[in-house]
Amino acid sequence: MASGSDQFNDLHIIQEHFKTIFIDNGVIPHLSQALFTHAHFAEIYYKSYNFLMKSNGPLPLDWRSYIAILAASRHSCKYLVRRLEVEFLLNGGNEEWLKGIEFIPQKLKKLLKFNSLLCHMPWMLNEDSISELVSNNGVGENAWTMAELVHAVIIMTHFHALSGFIYGIGILPDDDDTPIADIISSVTESEESKQRQKNETQRLVETLTRTADDDDTPIDKHQREKAFECTETNDNSSKIVPNHLYSNYNNFDCFSTPNFASVTFWEAQKQDMMKGATKKSDSEGLIPSAGHTFISSNTSGVYKRNSNNRERSLKLKKYKHNKYDFTYKDFDVKNKEYETTSIHDFNWEENAFSLLSRFYYGAADLLDTEFEFIYNMTDNRCYDIKDVDTTSFRAAIWCYVHRLFGVSHDDFNYEKVNKLLNIDLKKYIKTVVCYPERCTKEQFVNTGVKLRTREKIHICLLAIEARKQVEIIYGLRSINNFMQ
Repeated sequence: MASGSDQFNDLHIIQEHFKTIFIDNGVIPHLSQALFTHAHFAEIYYKSYNFLMKSNGPLPLDWRSYIAILAASRHSCKYLVRRLEVEFLLNGGNEEWLKGIEFIPQKLKKLLKFNSLLCHMPWMLNEDSISELVSNNGVGENAWTMAELVHAVIIMTHFHALSGFIYGIGILPDDDDTPIADIISSVTESEESKQRQKNETQRLVETLTRTADDDDTPIDKHQREKAFECTETNDNSSKIVPNHLYSNYNNFDCFSTPNFASVTFWEAQKQDMMKGATKKSDSEGLIPSAGHTFISSNTSGVYKRNSNNRERSLKLKKYKHNKYDFTYKDFDVKNKEYETTSIHDFNWEENAFSLLSRFYYGAADLLDTEFEFIYNMTDNRCYDIKDVDTTSFRAAIWCYVHRLFGVSHDDFNYEKVNKLLNIDLKKYIKTVVCYPERCTKEQFVNTGVKLRTREKIHICLLAIEARKQVEIIYGLRSINNFMQ
């Protein structure tokens, strides 16, 4: 538990930053309120963000905002796109560009394929991916310079990952007038479910205690590939999220559809309201399915909905090219087109950091602080159990996310992933980083282990930061290989 002085410092940090954010935005965005549940990390995060989007750099401000729009659109994250469209215009952007990619310069169009691959299958990026962008050695109005491209890569990775946070904890639109007094909602669970999660928490703590002194000896390539296969959470017979929960919706207005995400900050309905919720008909844009009650936005006076989800999804398609409409596919260690990447071959600390420093001075130090802080952040608790060393648990999340994108840590014992991360938690993490638009409230509420809300937010932040780092590694590795 934090001391009184720590709590006072956190409150002071939050107050000071909220003043600045309010002056800049005229509102304190829900995203900011969510991030500041971990005040010290949020402070570091915003330093990186402000440097990336507002400080001096290779790209003009309006281009930064538009590249961010393209990145957030990959996961249909309307929350971010709405804010970025306003930011784009405030930065002097051409209003015509907001009509869709048909109206943008050829130089930006050339980035669409790279953006899609970086988001969904970054291991497919190679020297040719860079050659297509920097033709004529960066000379000409349609060619990217290396500095511009590096800047663009960091922007894209940031907003790909941030989309996962938006969906992963269920952040509502900023113009939703849910009372802020309703910040943390309660979720009614069966006694059996509560006990099961408490038992899993106790098992997790016992496992952490036993593995605290384990020797993580290196494993050879064969063992590593086997570990890749054994940590998979998805197969053909059991989808991570049933199709009917997401196939017809854009998950931006999380709480107006059956696949609303968490109730971390702005609850959709209290349990007593859910009992009386009415089902929507097909004509209203919802398709009923067995076992699911659809919450009507009309049953609560505190949620504004201006159009149905299908319309919103269509509006975001203007920022996508049908030719490059990729989606995440499980990394296949047996695929002959690519192979597993060892973290020792190209990593953040030794390779990506120096390349980023070369072309975008100042960004590497900020990102390094961001990665290191979230990875090491802990209050040594697991739910209500104190004095717990969660190092192995955090490492398992980080390495699992890297594994999902084909990067292996030779000095990490992958057996720990299955020992420390139960199947429900792995499903949640994979959804957040691979296809966050499919994230459900149920996944956040029931992680299979009893955790505090801020612990779940920490897990979500760990996952998206690990994804951000692995995308940066792939993006900068392709640039590095092109230059050699």
